[in-house]
Amino acid sequence: MVVLGASPKPTRYSYQAVKLLHDRGYGVIPVHPKVSRIDQVPVVDDLRRIQGPVHTLTLYVGPARSKAMIEDILVWGRGG
Repeated sequence: MVVLGASPKPTRYSYQAVKLLHDRGYGVIPVHPKVSRIDQVPVVDDLRRIQGPVHTLTLYVGPARSKAMIEDILVWGRGG
């Protein structure tokens, strides 16, 4: 499971999603451009660095920033 827009701030829903998924044993891949770990979970700095099958991508990014990510998400979802 990929959490795009993951945050290191415990008050953010994206942080809580990463923590919950990890604590429940799911393979979670947080994506954040400037953070290396979120609550002991290694972070990927760019969606394009994720390889292999992923079942779910959750998006925690506002509309202004997510527009710029749409093409990357579609290309990534098609396998690169």
